[in-house]
Amino acid sequence: MKKAVFLMLTFAIVLSLCACSKESSIKESVPPTATTDSTPAHDTTNPTATMPLPSEECSHLYTEASCAAPKTCTKCGTTEGTAVDHSWTNATCTAPKTCKTCGAEVGRADGHQFDTGVVIKEPTENSDGEIEHTCMVCGETETRIIPAKNHVHNYNQAVATPPTCIEKGYITHSCRCGESYTDSEIAAKGHNWKAATCTSPKTCNTCHITEGSATDHSWIDATCTVPKTCKTCGIIEDSAKGHSWKNATCTEPKTCNTCHVTEGSATDHSWIDATCTV
Repeated sequence: MKKAVFLMLTFAIVLSLCACSKESSIKESVPPTATTDSTPAHDTTNPTATMPLPSEECSHLYTEASCAAPKTCTKCGTTEGTAVDHSWTNATCTAPKTCKTCGAEVGRADGHQFDTGVVIKEPTENSDGEIEHTCMVCGETETRIIPAKNHVHNYNQAVATPPTCIEKGYITHSCRCGESYTDSEIAAKGHNWKAATCTSPKTCNTCHITEGSATDHSWIDATCTVPKTCKTCGIIEDSAKGHSWKNATCTEPKTCNTCHVTEGSATDHSWIDATCTV
């Protein structure tokens, strides 16, 4: 009888210890904000949300592991395994080494490696040129400016200015930009004068400039047959005077008293017959 009682007491103690162990295990698995009974605790900031269930009671719904977190239950937060390794893509000309899974970046972009370029527009003195460079890694192109050339004078236009009576001559050498210079000077010719006349002053035969005034006429008096005439310029004035005739005689023809020119012939004698004494 004593032995049976002892066995029953021992069995009761074992059952009591097992129950305590199970309760302790349940309490440790419940999150700090959850209640220890079977009723889920509510999120105070979201009245419609419920606290995760204890892991022993959760039918886990895991998210896939990422580079930043292991496989995780969306209900109770239980994790499993470890985060996955980054899946790196190498750095490019424009982007650093990057994880194609999570987008994390390490370091910096390599930068383009441009070639020496191809000139697509030659520069001139008036406008910039252009050169196109191509990246030898990614093929991207970049167009850069070639500064305009510095102007170099080219005096290939020569124009001769002949001398005048009073101004020297020279040759003008010009650049297309407008700059110029002169050389090869030729002395002025000086005037080529024509003497003054009765009607014109002293005049240059080359430039036709005049100097002084016309001279006075040098008149020759009119004669019986020629009017008053300037012996310098030949101009005439009025008319000839006409002859002043002396009648012809038996010995002389009709004669001008002024110029002594004769006209016709002498008249015949008008004889008187001789007498005894004459």
